[in-house]
Amino acid sequence: ENHTLKKWAVAAAAFQEASRVAQIKSVNVTRGGAGFHFAVSIYKKAELEPRNLIYTMLSARVGCKMVTVVDDDVDVYEPEAVEWAVATRMWSHRDIYIVPPLRRGPDDLPVSGLWGRNAQWGIDATAPLQDRQWYNVALPG
Repeated sequence: ENHTLKKWAVAAAAFQEASRVAQIKSVNVTRGGAGFHFAVSIYKKAELEPRNLIYTMLSARVGCKMVTVVDDDVDVYEPEAVEWAVATRMWSHRDIYIVPPLRRGPDDLPVSGLWGRNAQWGIDATAPLQDRQWYNVALPG
C-alpha cells in the first residue's frame, strides 16, 4: 500500500525530471509496476528524444527501474494503450535500452538481493517522425 500512497508525489517528481529533456504530456507510475515502472507520454520533436528521456529517468533519483516512452496520442493511464504502443511502435533490436546492474536502494531488495544491484531498462514505443500516418492509434475508445 505504500506504493499507492507515494505514487502521486513520485509521479510529480518524475514529471519534473522528464521535463528537463522533453516536452511531457503525462507521467504515470503504473499500478502493476509497484512504484518502479513509469510510463511517459511525450510530444516528440526529434528521433533520439525518447532515448535521452529514458536515460534521464533511469538516472534520476525517483526510483525508476523501467520506463516506457510513448507518443502524446497514447494514454499512459490505460495499460492496454501502453501495451499497444509497445506492440506496434517498438522494434526490439533498436528500441530497448538496458543499463547494466548498478547499486540500488533498499526499496528494491527483494529483486536485487543482498548485494543491492539490479539492471534498469527502457522502451522507446514512439512512432518515427517520418511516415507517422502508418502508426495511428487503432484502439477503440
